Amino acid sequence: MKVVRSLLSAEEVAAIVQQAYPLEQHVQGQLMAVGDNDTYLMQTAGWRGMCRVYSLRLQAGFSHEERQCEMAWLLHLAGRGIHVSTPLTRQDGGLLGKLEAPEGPRDFALFTWAEGKQDELLNSEGMELYGQKLAELHLASQSFQTSLPRMAIDRQRLVDIPMERITNRLRELRMEPELSQLMRLAESIQRRLDSLPRNSASYGFIHGDCNGENHHRTPDDQVVFFDMDLCGPGWFAYDPAVFLWTLRRAAVPLPDIVKTGARLLAGYQRTRPLEPWELEALDDMVLARHFWVMGEHIVDIPSLGVLRVGPEYWRLAVTRLLDWQQKPLVPSIRELLSQKGSP
Repeated sequence: MKVVRSLLSAEEVAAIVQQAYPLEQHVQGQLMAVGDNDTYLMQTAGWRGMCRVYSLRLQAGFSHEERQCEMAWLLHLAGRGIHVSTPLTRQDGGLLGKLEAPEGPRDFALFTWAEGKQDELLNSEGMELYGQKLAELHLASQSFQTSLPRMAIDRQRLVDIPMERITNRLRELRMEPELSQLMRLAESIQRRLDSLPRNSASYGFIHGDCNGENHHRTPDDQVVFFDMDLCGPGWFAYDPAVFLWTLRRAAVPLPDIVKTGARLLAGYQRTRPLEPWELEALDDMVLARHFWVMGEHIVDIPSLGVLRVGPEYWRLAVTRLLDWQQKPLVPSIRELLSQKGSP
């Protein structure tokens, strides 16, 4: 029987980790989260780490070599003083292994534990610190060089590929009016992304998933980044845009989004000032992020079901995106940033 997506037992994953890594004490495992990839807590009497078992996705951007690139980038950041969850070295000297699952071979890696706790999304002090540390991460990324492949976070990945999937899905549902509206929106975003420069000062390896949940703050005010499996070459401005997208998607009141976003960007700009075009592009990048998410939801149909992306999903998507387009964040954020003192 063919298996689309399996969920491996924590005990079995712990046994594989025990064999693959130089851990002398008995390793216990516990499933932490199921998502694009599956995450397991690994711990001994005096140590803990995180094992990620990557999903088997035979698509561009998810090859074994591209995941090796992720490992190399994380080690590069750590070597430049960025607090980040890093891969641990295996018994065989590598950083990325394979395990046999019912659906086929899946990559897996063991990472250091990200100390600290998650910030509240609207925590003003935490957001300024987060922005500052995110800018430091981007500056550290500018010196990263590799021959390993990694799919870019660009127009093709954010809009073109998702729109191919969306077009096929909406035609199946016979939702031509909604498809026409999404096509017009996509064309507008594509034009904006095409106009953005890709110089070394504004384009490089980025986190790719700064949704507010993939970092911890420690008691001594360090920010530890983790869950960076969506990283890749992209515009630095995309990372703060993903955080703004998180707030918009969560239906946070617009004034709170503006205030929180301004605090994040104020902290960011103390370390790496944004070019005017980077600030202006944030609203379009928020929309681009949502197109990417919709495309990923379609990819998940074989494992999560077709009802998840039924007619109501697309009606809501069109309403939401048109509302975001008609109520941009940047003008109000820019006004707060221009005022003296903290926003």
